Amino acid sequence: MARKNAPDPSLLGGIQSEVAAEASPMLTFLLDHARLIALGIVVIIAVVAGVGVWRYMDARAVSAERLEFGKIVTGPVENREKGLTELAAKSSGGVKLSAELALINIADTTRNGTGTAPMWAELAKGQEGPFGFAAALGEAQALASNGKPDEALARLEALLPTSKRGGRIIVEDMIISLAESQGKYDRALAACESIIASADFTGNKELWRQKADYLRRKIAEAKPAAEQPKS
Repeated sequence: MARKNAPDPSLLGGIQSEVAAEASPMLTFLLDHARLIALGIVVIIAVVAGVGVWRYMDARAVSAERLEFGKIVTGPVENREKGLTELAAKSSGGVKLSAELALINIADTTRNGTGTAPMWAELAKGQEGPFGFAAALGEAQALASNGKPDEALARLEALLPTSKRGGRIIVEDMIISLAESQGKYDRALAACESIIASADFTGNKELWRQKADYLRRKIAEAKPAAEQPKS
């Protein structure tokens, strides 16, 4: 039986081609569940920064920097942040990316994500494709989690024009959740209707139609009495 709401093959393929084989099944699961990604972007970091991240680049040649990264992440917990910070400053390429992702993971787990938005933004600048997309989502999630919903929504809006197929649906899903939580029902409804109209979304559109009806009721309830339709 075909899976519903299957992820965009180009997005999934892009990510799977850049991470270690051990992480591939988990990434497939994450991409199959767009809402879980949208609401819990830190799960991606836990996967990438864990078992396979230090093999992000070509494992055929183990450099001194990669060995150093492996020693840091498997060494004493109290030394990891300092060691990773120093390694990120002096390294490049896959090692630098791995160190930066691990530092974000530390901030997420030890400081409730405080200060991670700038880290995500800096990471997004140097990345294109799936990882750049994930970094932009991480920045938006971090902004929302740190009491900056307007900035988070603006970041998502800016990401929409460059989001493709399944990725665009993920962004719109995040916009719906964030806009609704801020009482911006018009914006949430627009994103909901976009998903319903999208040919790339093959899941249960009836659920989204019900969501759209709910948002329309919220919009009507928010109107002044003078603007309410007469019965």
